[in-house]
Amino acid sequence: MNPDTPTARFVAGMRAQAPALVGMVPFGIVVGVASVAGGLSFLEGMALCVLAFSGIVQLIAVQLHVSGAPFGIIVMTAAVVSLRLLMYSASLAPHLGRLSWRDKLLTGYLLTDHGYALGMIDVAEHPDRPNRHWYVIGTGALAWSVWTLSVAVGMAVGTQLPPEWGLDFTVPLTFLALLVPVLRNRPSWAAAAVGGVVAIAAHAMPLRLGLITAVLCGLGAAALWHRWERR
Repeated sequence: MNPDTPTARFVAGMRAQAPALVGMVPFGIVVGVASVAGGLSFLEGMALCVLAFSGIVQLIAVQLHVSGAPFGIIVMTAAVVSLRLLMYSASLAPHLGRLSWRDKLLTGYLLTDHGYALGMIDVAEHPDRPNRHWYVIGTGALAWSVWTLSVAVGMAVGTQLPPEWGLDFTVPLTFLALLVPVLRNRPSWAAAAVGGVVAIAAHAMPLRLGLITAVLCGLGAAALWHRWERR
């Protein structure tokens, strides 16, 4: 079988993505339970899952929803958190060749952090390989399927738990679990420290703008530290 056909590249992407599913399944279940704890119905939670396709965005949206933030603030915060995907797209796009709008939209929607990393590894190993976007789509298609199913299981489990259990703690607890693994270098520590301090200091800002302010300050701190290290 020709390894460069769209089907072969799609299957190769799915195979490359498969090992990451070990951590994705429990995370998706926790996000589903947290969505129920945040007051979302099964239909609302699954709609958010499909539209966002991002565990971080889903958790932030649920947290802001619980806090009573306006819809516009929730959307704005989700957009700020997702800015990294623009950088991924700009980095990967030159290696994908000319694509139709359908392929661009599909690749963009299914692009994940892990899928981007796998795509760039594929670029390094096979710089002239065609149909590279099908490889990225393959990673995202498998991730989307497993993620959506995991969130659905979490929401189904969450709806069966007694309300008196008080599952509101699942959202901040999940954020803490996500924070520790990504603190791998000084810029990430700077972002976490500055973002945390600003989030506490700006907690009283109207319309829950403190979170957006903290995110922007954290990103700025990381960028400045990284620039300083490169001098």
